[in-house]
Amino acid sequence: MRVPHGRGLVTGLFLHRNGPRQEIDIEFLGRDTTRMLVNVFYNPGAAGTRLEHGYRGTPVILDLGFDASDAFHDYAIDWQLDGIRWQVDGVTVHERFLWDPTPIPDQPMELNVNLWSSESVEFAGPFDEKKLPAVLEVASLQAQNPADA
Repeated sequence: MRVPHGRGLVTGLFLHRNGPRQEIDIEFLGRDTTRMLVNVFYNPGAAGTRLEHGYRGTPVILDLGFDASDAFHDYAIDWQLDGIRWQVDGVTVHERFLWDPTPIPDQPMELNVNLWSSESVEFAGPFDEKKLPAVLEVASLQAQNPADA
């Protein structure tokens, strides 16, 4: 992916489900595309459970060492039963293990990619309309079940 730069913009690459809500995130805040935010949301229960709030991991902002808006890079979420590893260009940049501080999601999720403008100035900065149109470029996407590897 190559992400757009601009205050108020948020680019997401994430796994998600509702009922119960569980999520594993990679997000880029357009105000500073040299950093990447990772996070986990977890609600317990069997499929169909109406829990849309609950355990939320501590968001972590990682310094990339490059500007994600300048060139394409590979981003990955390696989701296993005992932990999650976030990777950039094939290198693990962050790990979270069971109950550290959030349980590992345990329900099937879908892969999502999006670009949106946030109304939260604290989260993404004040929206800069002069940066429109904003373009998120995706060269390829791959989802793989470890059992199929």
